[in-house]
Amino acid sequence: MLCHFSLVSSFLRKHFTRKVLQENNVIPGIKVDKGTVDIAGTNGETTTQGFDSLGARCQQYYKAGARLAKWRAVLKIAPNEPSELAIQQNAQGWLVMQSFVRKMVLFPLLSLSSLQSVERSPCSTLEGTLLKPNMVTSGSDSPKVSPQVIAEYTVAALRRTVPPAVPGIVFLSGGQSEVEATVNLDAMNKLDVLKPWTLSFSFGRALQQSTRHGEERRRMFQKHKRHFY
Repeated sequence: MLCHFSLVSSFLRKHFTRKVLQENNVIPGIKVDKGTVDIAGTNGETTTQGFDSLGARCQQYYKAGARLAKWRAVLKIAPNEPSELAIQQNAQGWLVMQSFVRKMVLFPLLSLSSLQSVERSPCSTLEGTLLKPNMVTSGSDSPKVSPQVIAEYTVAALRRTVPPAVPGIVFLSGGQSEVEATVNLDAMNKLDVLKPWTLSFSFGRALQQSTRHGEERRRMFQKHKRHFY
């Protein structure tokens, strides 16, 4: 799942999107929402924005090679939340988003920040759900532990809580670097225990961080190269 900059940059599209992804049969996706805004009259609940120019942006993303479109919805979990209003607004936003992206032949993906009960969720069944948690890592003020320890604690937590009906668990980076997140995920998949779900990644930002910094440095050099000669 790529960000706007990584997909529309002519340099990255030429050297990364086409050469690396397409030649390895990887289907690129793009996050099309513009974050969340508060819903008036609720206790800090939010709905997702980004409908302005969505059609034009989807057309641009399709031409750049994207075939998946992600829309993130955040539902607050508390004794009195999510409210019916928040559920309805987020569900309606998801439906409107689908109508836009399907016209551009993009496949819509919904990213929910928390698991919801089937009866109150825009998703239909657990079999159609991808869980996106963080890994179980040390606290920011605690000593770092080995990837093996992170893998054991993370998989143990998932085995205790996630039903086998969920087909896949795709991890966020949780502030880790691309190297740390990848090594820890590799350690999880190497654990010799029953894992009824596919363990993969959803930390696109971490994977692209080094590339983005490299592109920014290249653009800065092009802008100021006259000062170096």
